[in-house]
Amino acid sequence: DLWQRLRLPLLFTLTLPVLALMELNIDRLARGVDQPLYYSARLDEVSKMDLEATQLFDAASRFVAGDAGVSREDLTMLLDIFWGRVDATKTPSYMTVLGAANVDLNLPLELFQALPRFEAAVNALVLGQPASLAALMALKDLYGPRLHRINEVAWMTRRKVVAEFTQRNLANVAVLRNIQIGFAALSLFILLYVMFELLSARRANRSLNTMIAEKQVLLRTDLLTGIANRSAFEADLLELCNAAPEQGFTVVYLDLDGFKTVNDTLGHAAGDALLRYIAEVLRAAAREGDAVSRLGGDEFAALLPGPIERATDLMAKVLEQIGFAPMLEPGVIVSGSIGLCHSSQCIEQSKPQQSGRLMRNADLALYAAKHGGRNRLVVFSPDLKERHDRQTRTETLLPP
Repeated sequence: DLWQRLRLPLLFTLTLPVLALMELNIDRLARGVDQPLYYSARLDEVSKMDLEATQLFDAASRFVAGDAGVSREDLTMLLDIFWGRVDATKTPSYMTVLGAANVDLNLPLELFQALPRFEAAVNALVLGQPASLAALMALKDLYGPRLHRINEVAWMTRRKVVAEFTQRNLANVAVLRNIQIGFAALSLFILLYVMFELLSARRANRSLNTMIAEKQVLLRTDLLTGIANRSAFEADLLELCNAAPEQGFTVVYLDLDGFKTVNDTLGHAAGDALLRYIAEVLRAAAREGDAVSRLGGDEFAALLPGPIERATDLMAKVLEQIGFAPMLEPGVIVSGSIGLCHSSQCIEQSKPQQSGRLMRNADLALYAAKHGGRNRLVVFSPDLKERHDRQTRTETLLPP
Protein backbone atom coordinates (compact mmCIF):
# COMPACT_ATOMS: atom_id res chain seq x y z
CA ASP A 1 0.00 0.00 0.00
CA LEU A 2 0.95 3.67 0.05
CA TRP A 3 2.55 3.46 3.54
CA GLN A 4 4.70 0.52 2.53
CA ARG A 5 5.93 2.43 -0.50
CA LEU A 6 6.55 5.67 1.39
CA ARG A 7 8.01 4.22 4.62
CA LEU A 8 11.65 4.04 3.56
CA PRO A 9 11.67 7.36 1.66
CA LEU A 10 9.97 9.01 4.64
CA LEU A 11 12.41 7.40 7.04
CA PHE A 12 15.40 8.72 5.08
CA THR A 13 13.68 12.11 4.66
CA LEU A 14 13.33 12.41 8.44
CA THR A 15 16.69 10.89 9.29
CA LEU A 16 19.06 12.63 6.91
CA PRO A 17 18.40 16.22 8.11
CA VAL A 18 18.90 15.13 11.73
CA LEU A 19 22.12 13.33 10.85
CA ALA A 20 23.31 16.35 8.88
CA LEU A 21 22.51 18.58 11.87
CA MET A 22 24.41 16.23 14.19
CA GLU A 23 27.45 16.25 11.90
CA LEU A 24 27.33 20.04 11.73
CA ASN A 25 27.28 20.36 15.52
CA ILE A 26 30.05 17.78 15.96
CA ASP A 27 32.17 19.85 13.57
CA ARG A 28 31.33 22.99 15.57
CA LEU A 29 32.29 21.15 18.76
CA ALA A 30 35.63 20.09 17.24
CA ARG A 31 36.38 23.65 16.17
CA GLY A 32 35.35 24.84 19.62
CA VAL A 33 37.91 22.47 21.16
CA ASP A 34 40.83 23.04 18.79
CA GLN A 35 41.01 26.83 18.82
CA PRO A 36 40.76 27.37 22.61
CA LEU A 37 43.30 24.60 23.24
CA TYR A 38 45.63 26.19 20.69
CA TYR A 39 45.35 29.65 22.29
CA SER A 40 45.55 28.22 25.82
CA ALA A 41 48.72 26.26 25.01
CA ARG A 42 50.40 29.27 23.42
CA LEU A 43 49.49 31.53 26.36
CA ASP A 44 50.80 28.93 28.80
CA GLU A 45 54.13 28.85 26.92
CA VAL A 46 54.32 32.65 27.06
CA SER A 47 53.72 32.57 30.83
CA LYS A 48 56.68 30.21 31.24
CA MET A 49 59.01 32.85 29.78
CA ASP A 50 58.64 34.90 32.99
CA LEU A 51 59.17 31.81 35.17
CA GLU A 52 62.32 30.76 33.30
CA ALA A 53 63.75 34.28 33.47
CA THR A 54 63.08 34.33 37.23
CA GLN A 55 64.81 30.95 37.63
CA LEU A 56 67.84 32.29 35.75
CA PHE A 57 68.04 35.46 37.90
CA ASP A 58 67.61 33.49 41.15
CA ALA A 59 70.24 30.90 40.18
CA ALA A 60 72.67 33.66 39.23
CA SER A 61 72.14 35.36 42.60
CA ARG A 62 72.84 32.11 44.40
CA PHE A 63 75.92 31.47 42.24
CA VAL A 64 77.59 34.81 42.98
CA ALA A 65 76.67 34.35 46.63
CA GLY A 66 78.87 31.25 46.64
CA ASP A 67 76.11 28.59 46.66
CA ALA A 68 77.87 25.33 45.69
CA GLY A 69 74.52 23.90 44.61
CA VAL A 70 74.53 26.10 41.50
CA SER A 71 77.19 25.51 38.86
CA ARG A 72 78.08 27.44 35.74
CA GLU A 73 76.64 24.56 33.73
CA ASP A 74 73.33 25.11 35.55
CA LEU A 75 73.40 28.79 34.59
CA THR A 76 74.21 27.93 30.97
CA MET A 77 71.36 25.43 30.86
CA LEU A 78 68.88 27.96 32.33
CA LEU A 79 70.05 30.58 29.81
CA ASP A 80 69.60 28.08 26.95
CA ILE A 81 66.08 27.27 28.14
CA PHE A 82 65.20 30.96 28.35
CA TRP A 83 66.86 31.57 24.98
CA GLY A 84 64.78 28.82 23.37
CA ARG A 85 61.56 30.16 24.90
CA VAL A 86 62.20 33.69 23.64
CA ASP A 87 63.15 32.38 20.20
CA ALA A 88 59.87 30.41 20.00
CA THR A 89 57.71 33.24 21.36
CA LYS A 90 58.71 35.65 18.61
CA THR A 91 57.43 33.35 15.85
CA PRO A 92 54.28 34.37 13.88
CA SER A 93 52.02 31.76 15.53
CA TYR A 94 52.83 33.11 19.00
CA MET A 95 52.68 36.74 17.89
CA THR A 96 49.16 36.19 16.53
CA VAL A 97 47.99 34.87 19.88
CA LEU A 98 49.80 37.64 21.79
CA GLY A 99 48.22 40.28 19.55
CA ALA A 100 44.77 38.86 20.24
CA ALA A 101 45.54 38.98 23.98
CA ASN A 102 46.60 42.66 23.78
CA VAL A 103 50.01 42.05 25.35
CA ASP A 104 53.34 43.76 24.76
CA LEU A 105 54.25 42.53 21.26
CA ASN A 106 57.60 44.32 21.31
CA LEU A 107 58.91 42.45 24.35
CA PRO A 108 59.70 39.08 22.66
CA LEU A 109 61.54 40.87 19.84
CA GLU A 110 63.46 43.11 22.26
CA LEU A 111 64.37 40.12 24.42
CA PHE A 112 65.62 38.22 21.39
CA GLN A 113 67.82 41.16 20.41
CA ALA A 114 69.05 41.40 24.01
CA LEU A 115 69.94 37.70 24.32
CA PRO A 116 73.64 38.33 23.56
CA ARG A 117 73.65 40.78 26.48
CA PHE A 118 72.10 38.09 28.69
CA GLU A 119 74.78 35.65 27.57
CA ALA A 120 77.56 38.13 28.23
CA ALA A 121 76.10 38.93 31.66
CA VAL A 122 75.92 35.23 32.57
CA ASN A 123 79.46 34.61 31.34
CA ALA A 124 80.64 37.53 33.49
CA LEU A 125 79.36 35.93 36.70
CA VAL A 126 82.06 34.85 39.14
CA LEU A 127 81.41 32.36 41.91
CA GLY A 128 81.35 34.10 45.27
CA GLN A 129 81.60 37.66 43.82
CA PRO A 130 78.23 39.45 44.12
CA ALA A 131 79.59 42.47 42.23
CA SER A 132 79.71 40.37 39.04
CA LEU A 133 75.90 40.21 39.11
CA ALA A 134 75.46 43.88 38.21
CA ALA A 135 75.04 43.45 34.45
CA LEU A 136 72.44 40.70 34.84
CA MET A 137 70.53 42.66 37.48
CA ALA A 138 70.41 45.61 35.11
CA LEU A 139 68.71 43.37 32.55
CA LYS A 140 66.35 42.12 35.25
CA ASP A 141 65.40 45.70 36.17
CA LEU A 142 64.88 46.50 32.49
CA TYR A 143 62.81 43.49 31.46
CA GLY A 144 61.58 41.92 34.71
CA PRO A 145 58.47 44.12 35.24
CA ARG A 146 57.46 43.69 31.59
CA LEU A 147 57.89 39.93 31.85
CA HIS A 148 55.71 39.90 34.97
CA ARG A 149 53.10 41.96 33.18
CA ILE A 150 53.02 39.75 30.09
CA ASN A 151 52.73 36.74 32.39
CA GLU A 152 49.75 38.28 34.21
CA VAL A 153 47.99 39.24 30.99
CA ALA A 154 48.62 35.81 29.44
CA TRP A 155 47.32 34.08 32.56
CA MET A 156 44.16 36.20 32.73
CA THR A 157 43.53 35.76 29.02
CA ARG A 158 44.02 32.02 29.33
CA ARG A 159 41.42 31.89 32.11
CA LYS A 160 39.02 33.83 29.93
CA VAL A 161 39.63 31.48 26.97
CA VAL A 162 39.01 28.43 29.16
CA ALA A 163 35.80 29.97 30.55
CA GLU A 164 34.54 30.77 27.06
CA PHE A 165 35.54 27.29 25.94
CA THR A 166 33.47 25.77 28.76
CA GLN A 167 30.41 27.89 27.95
CA ARG A 168 30.69 27.06 24.25
CA ASN A 169 30.87 23.36 24.98
CA LEU A 170 27.86 23.56 27.30
CA ALA A 171 25.92 25.17 24.48
CA ASN A 172 27.02 22.44 22.07
CA VAL A 173 26.04 19.76 24.55
CA ALA A 174 22.60 21.34 24.84
CA VAL A 175 22.24 21.27 21.06
CA LEU A 176 23.19 17.60 20.92
CA ARG A 177 20.70 16.82 23.70
CA ASN A 178 17.91 18.49 21.74
CA ILE A 179 18.82 16.39 18.74
CA GLN A 180 18.49 13.23 20.82
CA ILE A 181 15.09 14.35 22.09
CA GLY A 182 14.02 14.87 18.49
CA PHE A 183 15.07 11.37 17.63
CA ALA A 184 13.09 9.95 20.56
CA ALA A 185 9.95 11.76 19.31
CA LEU A 186 10.23 10.08 15.91
CA SER A 187 8.84 6.74 17.06
CA LEU A 188 8.74 5.41 13.51
CA PHE A 189 12.53 5.10 13.32
CA ILE A 190 13.65 4.65 16.93
CA LEU A 191 15.53 1.49 16.01
CA LEU A 192 17.42 3.25 13.25
CA TYR A 193 18.15 6.10 15.62
CA VAL A 194 19.64 3.73 18.20
CA MET A 195 21.80 2.08 15.55
CA PHE A 196 23.09 5.41 14.32
CA GLU A 197 23.63 6.62 17.89
CA LEU A 198 25.66 3.52 18.76
CA LEU A 199 27.74 3.88 15.61
CA SER A 200 28.35 7.57 16.31
CA ALA A 201 29.29 6.87 19.93
CA ARG A 202 31.65 4.10 18.88
CA ARG A 203 33.31 6.37 16.33
CA ALA A 204 33.62 9.18 18.86
CA ASN A 205 35.04 6.78 21.43
CA ARG A 206 37.64 5.50 18.96
CA SER A 207 38.59 9.07 18.09
CA LEU A 208 38.85 9.96 21.78
CA ASN A 209 40.97 6.89 22.53
CA THR A 210 43.19 7.68 19.57
CA MET A 211 43.55 11.29 20.71
CA ILE A 212 44.36 10.21 24.28
CA ALA A 213 46.96 7.74 23.00
CA GLU A 214 48.52 10.41 20.78
CA LYS A 215 48.62 12.89 23.69
CA GLN A 216 50.24 10.29 25.93
CA VAL A 217 52.91 9.67 23.30
CA LEU A 218 53.51 13.42 22.95
CA LEU A 219 53.84 13.81 26.72
CA ARG A 220 56.65 11.22 26.69
CA THR A 221 58.37 12.45 23.52
CA ASP A 222 61.02 15.11 22.96
CA LEU A 223 59.54 17.11 20.08
CA LEU A 224 62.89 18.12 18.56
CA THR A 225 64.53 14.68 18.36
CA GLY A 226 61.59 12.29 18.47
CA ILE A 227 63.08 10.18 21.28
CA ALA A 228 61.81 9.98 24.85
CA ASN A 229 61.96 13.06 27.09
CA ARG A 230 63.03 13.50 30.72
CA SER A 231 59.60 12.53 32.08
CA ALA A 232 59.63 9.26 30.13
CA PHE A 233 63.24 8.57 31.18
CA GLU A 234 62.45 8.94 34.89
CA ALA A 235 59.34 6.76 34.57
CA ASP A 236 61.27 4.06 32.67
CA LEU A 237 64.08 4.17 35.25
CA LEU A 238 61.65 3.66 38.13
CA GLU A 239 60.03 0.79 36.22
CA LEU A 240 63.44 -0.85 35.73
CA CYS A 241 64.21 -0.45 39.44
CA ASN A 242 60.95 -2.21 40.28
CA ALA A 243 61.56 -4.96 37.71
CA ALA A 244 65.13 -5.58 38.96
CA PRO A 245 66.44 -7.56 35.92
CA GLU A 246 68.79 -10.43 36.75
CA GLN A 247 71.90 -8.86 35.21
CA GLY A 248 70.93 -5.38 36.35
CA PHE A 249 71.02 -2.33 34.12
CA THR A 250 73.14 0.74 33.49
CA VAL A 251 72.10 4.40 33.69
CA VAL A 252 73.99 6.47 31.11
CA TYR A 253 74.31 10.27 30.98
CA LEU A 254 75.78 11.82 27.82
CA ASP A 255 76.62 15.52 27.50
CA LEU A 256 77.97 17.14 24.33
CA ASP A 257 81.28 19.05 24.45
CA GLY A 258 81.37 22.05 22.12
CA PHE A 259 77.61 22.27 21.49
CA LYS A 260 77.53 25.99 22.26
CA THR A 261 80.27 26.55 19.66
CA VAL A 262 78.04 24.90 17.06
CA ASN A 263 75.17 27.24 17.93
CA ASP A 264 77.44 30.29 17.93
CA THR A 265 79.31 29.54 14.69
CA LEU A 266 76.88 27.51 12.58
CA GLY A 267 73.57 28.72 13.97
CA HIS A 268 70.76 27.19 16.00
CA ALA A 269 69.48 25.22 12.99
CA ALA A 270 72.79 23.35 12.89
CA GLY A 271 72.60 22.87 16.66
CA ASP A 272 69.13 21.35 16.33
CA ALA A 273 70.36 19.12 13.49
CA LEU A 274 73.24 17.96 15.70
CA LEU A 275 70.86 17.05 18.52
CA ARG A 276 68.73 15.06 16.09
CA TYR A 277 71.86 13.32 14.80
CA ILE A 278 72.93 12.32 18.33
CA ALA A 279 69.43 11.01 19.02
CA GLU A 280 69.57 8.93 15.84
CA VAL A 281 73.01 7.54 16.77
CA LEU A 282 71.68 6.49 20.17
CA ARG A 283 68.53 5.03 18.67
CA ALA A 284 70.52 3.05 16.09
CA ALA A 285 72.86 1.69 18.76
CA ALA A 286 70.06 0.61 21.08
CA ARG A 287 68.59 -2.88 20.99
CA GLU A 288 65.16 -4.09 22.08
CA GLY A 289 64.64 -3.32 25.75
CA ASP A 290 66.99 -0.30 25.75
CA ALA A 291 65.65 3.22 26.26
CA VAL A 292 67.25 6.44 24.99
CA SER A 293 66.11 9.91 26.01
CA ARG A 294 66.94 13.59 25.69
CA LEU A 295 66.88 15.22 29.11
CA GLY A 296 67.08 18.77 27.76
CA GLY A 297 69.61 21.06 26.12
CA ASP A 298 72.53 18.95 24.89
CA GLU A 299 72.15 16.28 27.58
CA PHE A 300 71.01 12.75 26.72
CA ALA A 301 70.45 9.59 28.74
CA ALA A 302 70.02 5.87 28.19
CA LEU A 303 68.89 2.84 30.16
CA LEU A 304 70.71 -0.31 29.10
CA PRO A 305 69.72 -3.65 30.67
CA GLY A 306 72.60 -6.07 31.13
CA PRO A 307 76.12 -5.96 32.57
CA ILE A 308 78.19 -2.76 32.72
CA GLU A 309 80.59 -4.14 30.07
CA ARG A 310 77.83 -4.11 27.48
CA ALA A 311 77.01 -0.48 28.28
CA THR A 312 80.64 0.68 28.09
CA ASP A 313 81.19 -1.08 24.76
CA LEU A 314 78.02 0.39 23.25
CA MET A 315 78.69 3.93 24.48
CA ALA A 316 82.31 3.79 23.30
CA LYS A 317 80.95 3.22 19.79
CA VAL A 318 78.56 6.14 20.24
CA LEU A 319 81.48 8.39 21.27
CA GLU A 320 83.30 7.51 18.06
CA GLN A 321 80.34 8.60 15.92
CA ILE A 322 79.66 11.96 17.59
CA GLY A 323 82.51 13.79 15.86
CA PHE A 324 81.30 12.64 12.41
CA ALA A 325 78.03 14.60 12.46
CA PRO A 326 77.41 15.70 8.83
CA MET A 327 76.42 19.24 9.73
CA LEU A 328 79.82 20.03 11.31
CA GLU A 329 82.26 22.16 9.33
CA PRO A 330 86.07 22.09 9.42
CA GLY A 331 87.37 23.64 12.62
CA VAL A 332 84.17 22.95 14.57
CA ILE A 333 84.86 20.08 16.94
CA VAL A 334 82.18 18.32 18.95
CA SER A 335 82.73 15.40 21.29
CA GLY A 336 80.88 13.77 24.13
CA SER A 337 81.37 13.07 27.80
CA ILE A 338 79.60 10.05 29.26
CA GLY A 339 78.94 8.96 32.82
CA LEU A 340 77.66 5.47 33.65
CA CYS A 341 76.37 3.83 36.80
CA HIS A 342 75.31 0.18 37.05
CA SER A 343 72.36 -0.74 39.26
CA SER A 344 74.58 -3.06 41.29
CA GLN A 345 76.38 0.06 42.59
CA CYS A 346 73.18 1.31 44.21
CA ILE A 347 70.80 -1.05 46.01
CA GLU A 348 68.16 0.74 48.05
CA GLN A 349 65.12 -0.54 49.92
CA SER A 350 63.02 2.20 48.36
CA LYS A 351 62.85 2.03 44.58
CA PRO A 352 62.35 5.80 44.16
CA GLN A 353 65.45 6.36 46.33
CA GLN A 354 67.39 3.89 44.19
CA SER A 355 66.24 5.69 41.05
CA GLY A 356 67.35 9.06 42.40
CA ARG A 357 70.71 7.75 43.59
CA LEU A 358 71.43 6.09 40.24
CA MET A 359 70.81 9.38 38.47
CA ARG A 360 73.05 11.27 40.90
CA ASN A 361 75.81 8.68 40.56
CA ALA A 362 75.63 8.79 36.74
CA ASP A 363 75.79 12.58 36.95
CA LEU A 364 78.90 12.38 39.16
CA ALA A 365 80.53 10.07 36.61
CA LEU A 366 79.57 12.51 33.83
CA TYR A 367 81.10 15.36 35.82
CA ALA A 368 84.31 13.35 36.21
CA ALA A 369 84.38 12.63 32.47
CA LYS A 370 83.99 16.32 31.56
CA HIS A 371 86.65 17.43 34.02
CA GLY A 372 88.98 14.59 33.07
CA GLY A 373 89.57 15.85 29.55
CA ARG A 374 86.19 15.26 27.85
CA ASN A 375 85.56 12.91 24.92
CA ARG A 376 85.61 10.00 27.31
CA LEU A 377 83.37 7.84 29.45
CA VAL A 378 83.68 7.25 33.17
CA VAL A 379 82.02 4.47 35.16
CA PHE A 380 80.84 5.45 38.63
CA SER A 381 82.79 4.10 41.56
CA PRO A 382 82.45 4.88 45.30
CA ASP A 383 85.65 6.96 45.29
CA LEU A 384 83.98 9.44 42.91
CA LYS A 385 81.32 10.15 45.51
CA GLU A 386 83.91 10.35 48.27
CA ARG A 387 85.92 12.92 46.28
CA HIS A 388 82.78 14.86 45.50
CA ASP A 389 81.71 14.86 49.17
CA ARG A 390 85.18 16.04 50.23
CA GLN A 391 85.14 18.79 47.65
CA THR A 392 81.67 19.88 48.75
CA ARG A 393 82.73 19.98 52.41
CA THR A 394 85.86 21.93 51.49
CA GLU A 395 83.90 24.49 49.47
CA THR A 396 81.43 24.84 52.34
CA LEU A 397 84.27 25.65 54.77
CA LEU A 398 85.90 28.19 52.47
CA PRO A 399 85.08 31.85 53.21
CA PRO A 400 82.76 33.57 50.69
